[in-house]
Amino acid sequence: MKILAFPRDPNPYQELLYAPMRAQGVTVSYLDGLTPSETLNLLTWIPLLVYYRFRGYSVFHMHWAYRLVPNISIWRTSIGKSVLYAHYIAFLWAIKFLGYRLVWTAHNVTPHEPLFADDMAARKHLVDAADVVIVHSDRTIQELKENNLTPHRIVMIPQGSYVGEYPKILQEV
Repeated sequence: MKILAFPRDPNPYQELLYAPMRAQGVTVSYLDGLTPSETLNLLTWIPLLVYYRFRGYSVFHMHWAYRLVPNISIWRTSIGKSVLYAHYIAFLWAIKFLGYRLVWTAHNVTPHEPLFADDMAARKHLVDAADVVIVHSDRTIQELKENNLTPHRIVMIPQGSYVGEYPKILQEV
């Protein structure tokens, strides 16, 4: 199995999740931008989905959508947010059109910071497109229900331990 994860995050969570999978022979790669520019990378995400699909990746694991929203003031306008929302919908459509199984880990039912003009509609599109939604607690299941988000399939995987990880991080600083 080959999993394409998005986005790469410096928090040790993802590598703690994927290390045992890799030990079992699963290939895990991250969908990273091709340039240092957040805006230019918007143009690369969908072609990269095609590239990885042709390389045999069949599962797309989304953690957060924040990498789809550049931290530039023009994107914070109502027109900018509308353009980004359309790109987000096209991104989800491309994932499904290309035949990926879409897995979303619901770290938060809604993002910490607003991303799109309508974050609940964006979440609804994600939940509707997802083949599986992973949650870490009963509370997240309850929040999904409270927000009228009903995944096709939901799986609870308890949050892993960070024991020993933060001393490593602090030593690197």
